[in-house]
Amino acid sequence: MSREEQVVLAELPGDGELADYPVFENCGAQALLRFVFNRDGAAWRGGLRFDGVSACRFRAKAYCALWHVEQAYDSLVEVRESKWIAELRADEDPEQQRWGMRHFMVYLDSAGCYEIVAMSSAWLPEERES
Repeated sequence: MSREEQVVLAELPGDGELADYPVFENCGAQALLRFVFNRDGAAWRGGLRFDGVSACRFRAKAYCALWHVEQAYDSLVEVRESKWIAELRADEDPEQQRWGMRHFMVYLDSAGCYEIVAMSSAWLPEERES
């Protein structure tokens, strides 16, 4: 069985330590992964937005394999030739078919691995915590 290729799209902002537990919100076709991170001794709020969401899943830290951590540690990665997307495609209604599905993955040390199948991802604006 071959492993899916992970391509790092971006590293998460900050110095690698979250100031608070991340919050994941799935609102239909949009999902938000919000977190508070430390940068230069100050706390900042930011995160990622995923649009055109088809599916989401989460693995707590204790249930993550090395594959979930290696390149996705504090990084946004895209999983190429995703078996999960192939599974979703096999089950989808041909009349509702969505093109442009991408498998995104982020591993946050304090929480675990977030996986989202969506059409796109974007950074949320960063705001300094008061």
